[in-house]
Amino acid sequence: MEEREGKAEDWCFVCKDGGDLLLCDNRNCSKVYHLECVGYDRETTSQIEDDWTCECHSCSSCKGASEVHCFCCPTSFCKNCIKSVKFVHLRANKGLCTDCWTLVRLAEQLSVSEYKSVDFEDRDTHECLFKEYWEIVKKEEGLRRGDLVAVEEPYSSKGRRHMRRTTPTRVVKTLQDRDTKPNTFKLITSWGSKPLIEFLTSIGVDITTQLSQCDVSSIILKYVQERDLIHPIKKKKIICDRNLHLIFKKNTIPLNQIDALLGPHFSHGNDTQRTNNEKKRCLESDSQNGDAKHQKTLSCSQEKSPNDKAYFASIVAHNMKLVYLRKSLVEDFLEQPESFEDKVVGSFVKVMETESREIRSKGKISQQLLQVTAVKKMSSTDGSSIGLNVWTLPDIQISMLSDSDITEEDCQDLREKMAKGLFQRPTVEEIEKKAQILHHDIRKDWMKRELVKLQNLIDRANEKGRRSELYQLIDQRQTLKKEAEEQQQEVLLLKQLPIVIVDTAEAKADDSSLKFNPPSL
Repeated sequence: MEEREGKAEDWCFVCKDGGDLLLCDNRNCSKVYHLECVGYDRETTSQIEDDWTCECHSCSSCKGASEVHCFCCPTSFCKNCIKSVKFVHLRANKGLCTDCWTLVRLAEQLSVSEYKSVDFEDRDTHECLFKEYWEIVKKEEGLRRGDLVAVEEPYSSKGRRHMRRTTPTRVVKTLQDRDTKPNTFKLITSWGSKPLIEFLTSIGVDITTQLSQCDVSSIILKYVQERDLIHPIKKKKIICDRNLHLIFKKNTIPLNQIDALLGPHFSHGNDTQRTNNEKKRCLESDSQNGDAKHQKTLSCSQEKSPNDKAYFASIVAHNMKLVYLRKSLVEDFLEQPESFEDKVVGSFVKVMETESREIRSKGKISQQLLQVTAVKKMSSTDGSSIGLNVWTLPDIQISMLSDSDITEEDCQDLREKMAKGLFQRPTVEEIEKKAQILHHDIRKDWMKRELVKLQNLIDRANEKGRRSELYQLIDQRQTLKKEAEEQQQEVLLLKQLPIVIVDTAEAKADDSSLKFNPPSL
C-alpha cells in the first residue's frame, strides 16, 4: 500500500488542485481525488466502499469496463461506445475528450478563445491548474505541440473525430466505413434493418407484422416522450439514448427529421407501399412537436378533421401550459390595461393560501389550478385594484396566485372537478384560441426566466471552477438569446404553436374515421 501511495499523483484528477486526496483502489491506477469532486464530503466518508474505484475504469456512456481513457479527466469509453463519440486519439488507448481537447487547444494557442473568462496565468483559476497538469502529461507521454497540430486541422475542419496513426486500425476502418458508406451498416432483415428490429423488440413491439415507416416514427416519438428525451434547451431536438443511437448514429437529431432518418432502415419494397398521405402525416406529427414531451398525433391526414375542434381538450400538463398564467405574468399584464381582460379571462391560474372553505376541503395541496371567468375592480386601501373571479370564487387577488410550474397533481385535481360537473371542460377550439392570444407572452416570459436560471448556474460553475460545465452553460445561454431574438416576430411564434391534445377516449368513441393508432409499446 505504501508503494502505491508513493506512485500516486499529487493533484486531484478532476479540479487539478492539491490537498487531502482520495486514492483510487485499482492497483494499476494512480489517480487521486478530493472527496467533494467525487460526490462525497467529510460527513459521508463512511459511505465510501472499501474497494472504491474511480470513474476512469467505467465507460462514461454505458458504465461497462473502459478501454480508452482521457489524459486529463476521468472520461473514458469502452471499445463500442468510443465509435460513436468525439474523441481525439493521441495514443492507442489514450487521448482527449471534447472538453479537455478544447482547453488544450486554447492552452497551446491552436485556437482563439471565445470565452473572456479563460485565463491560463492566474493560479486561482481552473484553466491555469489544468495547463500545469497538461504540461506534466506532455512530459510523461512524450507529446509535442506538433502532435497536436497534426490532429487540429482535420478535427476542426471536418467537425468530427479523427484518429492518429496510432489509433487501432479496426476503429479507423469503422469510422471510414461510416463516412463513405453511410448505409452499409444497416443490414435489412425482413422488412427493416437489424438495428431497427432490435430496438423495436427491446421495447416490446410485435415485429411479426410489418410496420410502416410512419408507424415506427410514431413509436419512436412515444418512446422519446416517455423517457423525457427532448433537448432541455433546443426543444426541436431529441437526445439519443443508447437505443436510439444504434439506429440514428447521432447524439441528437431534429424532431422533424425522424421519418427521413428512418428511410435507410426500410427495404425498398416497403418504401413503395407508403402513400403520399402517410408521408404527410409523419411530417406533421414531427413538425408539430415544438414542446412535444406530451403530444400525440391522432390523425393520418395532413389536415385535421373539421370536427376535431369540437372535441374536449385533454386535461394534461401540455395543454394547460398553453393557457397557464403565472402570478408574475399576470402582474406584467397590469401594465397593459387595454388588453388585460382579453388575455386573462379564459386562462388558467394557480390559487394558493386562500381562506375559502370550498378550496381547502377539496384536497391536500395548497395550490389549485383553476380557470379565470371574469375580471373586476376591487376597492383597497390604496384606491382600487384588480380582482379575479376564479371558478366559483369571486374576488381573488393577484397576490393569491402562484408562480410555480404546472404538475400532474394539478391536472388530476382539475380532472376530478370536471368529472363531478363542478367545472366546464374546455374544447380544443377554446384552448387553441386562448393559446394564440397568450403564446407570445408565455414564451417570452419563459425565456426571461430561463436566462436568469442559466446566469445563476454560470455564476455557480465559475465559482466552483467547473469549466466544462461553464462552457456548456454559456453555449446554452447564447443559443437561448439567439432564439429569443428570433422569436420577437409574433407571426413566427404563431406558426410554431404546438397542437392541442384531444381527449383520446372521446375521440375514439365518437369518430370512427380516425383509424390510425400508433402501435403501443
